[in-house]
Amino acid sequence: MSKMKKIIYVTISIFIVVGIAICGYIYMNRQQLLKTYIVECGKEKAGFHSFNSGEWQMEIIPESAYLSGIEFTFAQCDNATGLVEIVVEDKESGEVKFSGRISLDEIQDKIVAPFILMDCKVNRNQRYVVKITPIDITGEPLLFLEEIPVYYKKCDIHLLEKNVLRWKEQHTWYGKNDAIAHALGGIDGAGSVNCLEGFKTAYENGFRVFETDFVLTEDGYVVLRHDWEMSLGQEGLGSGVIPTKEEFLSKRMNGKYTPLGLEDLIGLMAEYPDIYVVTDIKNDEELIEILEQIVAESQQFKDTENILNRIIVQIYNPEQYDDVQEVYAFSDVILTLYRMEEISFEDIGMFCTQHGIDVVVMPNSTINQQKYDILHGYGLRIYGHTYNDVEMVESQKMWIDGYYTDFLMPNLLRQ
Repeated sequence: MSKMKKIIYVTISIFIVVGIAICGYIYMNRQQLLKTYIVECGKEKAGFHSFNSGEWQMEIIPESAYLSGIEFTFAQCDNATGLVEIVVEDKESGEVKFSGRISLDEIQDKIVAPFILMDCKVNRNQRYVVKITPIDITGEPLLFLEEIPVYYKKCDIHLLEKNVLRWKEQHTWYGKNDAIAHALGGIDGAGSVNCLEGFKTAYENGFRVFETDFVLTEDGYVVLRHDWEMSLGQEGLGSGVIPTKEEFLSKRMNGKYTPLGLEDLIGLMAEYPDIYVVTDIKNDEELIEILEQIVAESQQFKDTENILNRIIVQIYNPEQYDDVQEVYAFSDVILTLYRMEEISFEDIGMFCTQHGIDVVVMPNSTINQQKYDILHGYGLRIYGHTYNDVEMVESQKMWIDGYYTDFLMPNLLRQ
């Protein structure tokens, strides 16, 4: 079987499984999701109807598959006794969908409007007849016909969307993690180092999402480094000096920490199948080449798709989205705003919604209530950077869904 056929079969299988899961969820929660709405009011010979005149009936055309109930107003039932039978039947076939009775003894000397619970399944846009028939009554029970509300059960779309969103968040990296280890995590008070020891410390502390910086070496290989301006304790580096890959990997950071190349990172993703990596590629001219190398390196491993599905690509403006997706259909793309000028948050919200982007990232100094309201109004999640002070997190926790940090612990927003 060719690789393309395998991909097609796997994709179809995933859609089938997801479809079955969604249908099962809706079926199991159908009572919760079905919400009663007044969607139609019937009126027949406005005024009063005396049951001494015999049967009264009204035609209805349901707008949903469930008839929840109907509400009549009974008035002037002084000393009336007996029963009133209420029937809903299919106008064409005569099939009875509901039958029930009301005792007039219970509504004497009152003007009442009981809600008659029917809760029966009907067909949308098919004609039904509601009949009220007196049975052995005495006195003068009257039915007031000015307005007769008919209640239908319709699927509560908002509740369904809310539950689907909750399910989605529970099964996404951002739903399970409120903290991102900046530059793989700080180590011994040093930040922005992107080193092996920082990663292992952060992992042991509970981090599962790691942001890391990617740059190209002089000979065109991808390595993990914040930039080439900082020395980061690597002898002979800094001030724009760009080494070869071999030179970079041979120089310990701060004299003791292990520098990493792209193959080392992908190896860690294979070894730790529960981690996610957020890319930070600051040089726009290197963005596509670096992503191409990430895809190529991932293809050296057996579980390529799983690895690439845990790569979260960070873009710096909306124009980069299509170029990134041409490299590979990355399942997670996030938009960071710190390099954008003259930002319209309404436009950002619309762009992200249209392109399936769930997370927006911005500096903590720019976050406020207005931006939170706009972006959350579009269903987006906000991650702020970079927090290394618990009090700062506490002061902005009402505006953020997650935070980047070098030294803080994860899950501060969940406490």
